[in-house]
Amino acid sequence: MKQSAYTKIYDELLEEIMSGKYKPLSKLETELDLAKRFSVSVGTIRNAVNCLVEDGFVVRRQGSGTYVVENIPLTGFKNLKSTPGPSGLYHRIGLCVHNDEFHMGIVRGVENIMYFAGFQVIVSFLAMEIVNDVKKLNDLMEVKVDGIITLSPELYTYNSTTEYEDVLKKIRNLVIVGSNIEDDDLKTVATDDVEGALQAVRYLISLGYRRVVHLRGPEKVSNANERERGYLKALSECPDADAPMIFKTKGYNQAGGYAQMNEVLKKYDHKPLAVFCANDYIAAGAYQSILEHGLKIPEDISVIGYGNTQTGITVKPQLTTVCQNPEDMGRLAAEKLLKMIYRHVAEIPHSKIIPWLLIRNSCGIAKQNI
Repeated sequence: MKQSAYTKIYDELLEEIMSGKYKPLSKLETELDLAKRFSVSVGTIRNAVNCLVEDGFVVRRQGSGTYVVENIPLTGFKNLKSTPGPSGLYHRIGLCVHNDEFHMGIVRGVENIMYFAGFQVIVSFLAMEIVNDVKKLNDLMEVKVDGIITLSPELYTYNSTTEYEDVLKKIRNLVIVGSNIEDDDLKTVATDDVEGALQAVRYLISLGYRRVVHLRGPEKVSNANERERGYLKALSECPDADAPMIFKTKGYNQAGGYAQMNEVLKKYDHKPLAVFCANDYIAAGAYQSILEHGLKIPEDISVIGYGNTQTGITVKPQLTTVCQNPEDMGRLAAEKLLKMIYRHVAEIPHSKIIPWLLIRNSCGIAKQNI
């Protein structure tokens, strides 16, 4: 009886680790707190945690506690069956994404669908390092998953993505999430980024702005290209809009937004009235530059971001932004993967989630005659 109790707790804790509830390097509760949570003895908890240590999922640090390892092993699971069931399925899938706010929303959406479908989700966080990330995909295939949801190699800063792309070709049931790549050999789920950008720039135009700068994302990244397309389309709809002003950042980060906003303010004698940023982190960098130049948001310059991340809430004033609905993206990716696994219908290659504009306090009515 005692054996089955700690084995059950081992399974539940392992599921929480693999689903991302416990992130890499995060600390587990104390044995006493775990005992209270599971309504068992401390000894039972200790046996379960010992097994997690033995299998390489957690480490004990003397005087500090028990922590999830940085690189969670995907092979050697004692509780994973190595042969398929009667249906030919293992009833588990792999999910490889970044360990950040946006992608954790995708994780929640995938788990929501897969839980009710009776599938285990093995989550592995990509590190933006080609050797490690290729290994994680290979490890998932070694533990016999029925399919994998992951990211496009175009989002990476690898010198070459050939090795990553070669691994993707080996995956029988594969869904790429978060990228608007035009490849009918792949199944994808992404935000309709043209529509999201259209909503953002149309809103600025409705407030009276005719000079709108776009701080776009990196080159050769499809969602950055799509957001630029939406920006250009919105300006083309306005006969008296100024010519497009596009500044490319080297990354989807605050440093890139700060550097490019500095360039904007140096280049133009008259300050731009509005800035549409390719994501919230770029917008945070633009905020920093604008405020350092002694300008006010939105009195002097209005700013819109993209992504609805926590960053948009922490900046002051709070950022107007485009919501991408990552949980819906995750749910749709999971449904698409299940259809591929069960071969129920001929699935359309590319599916898109419609975003929406969340209006906060970073945009004001345009001042005239500036």
